[in-house]
Amino acid sequence: MDYYNLEVSRAFLISLKAIITLNGATLILRIAGTADQWELPGGLLEMDEPLTDGLIREVLEETGLAVSVGKIVAAWDAQVDPFTFRDSRMLNVRVILIAYLCTTSEETVKISDEHDAFRWVPNDELIHISFAANSSKAIQAYLLQVEST
Repeated sequence: MDYYNLEVSRAFLISLKAIITLNGATLILRIAGTADQWELPGGLLEMDEPLTDGLIREVLEETGLAVSVGKIVAAWDAQVDPFTFRDSRMLNVRVILIAYLCTTSEETVKISDEHDAFRWVPNDELIHISFAANSSKAIQAYLLQVEST
């Protein structure tokens, strides 16, 4: 299929995730309404936003933290059929996900209503956490990088 002739029932979205580290621990957020499903802070990029600006905005909205954005840790894609937009449209969506390593000097987290808990988790405990699909590949890639250093 030619990108410029994309079907009206399909779309691309870009989702950004932050692997925020502080004192040897990584910040994770529990998805509201789930028993034990965790994810990394982040969200969808807005149309006129540079990648890192979008990530900084999403992290601030979801955690209240100011972060410095570092290198890309992982990039992958996922198909979401259907994806429901805020205006109730439902489309088949290909999501491009990009996870960046981020740092902060702040410890106090103020979560949004998208999440109902947060934890600063030591790297050696991340493997035991149940992560949502939007974050699990980023965590796996991050742990491989940590092990190789």
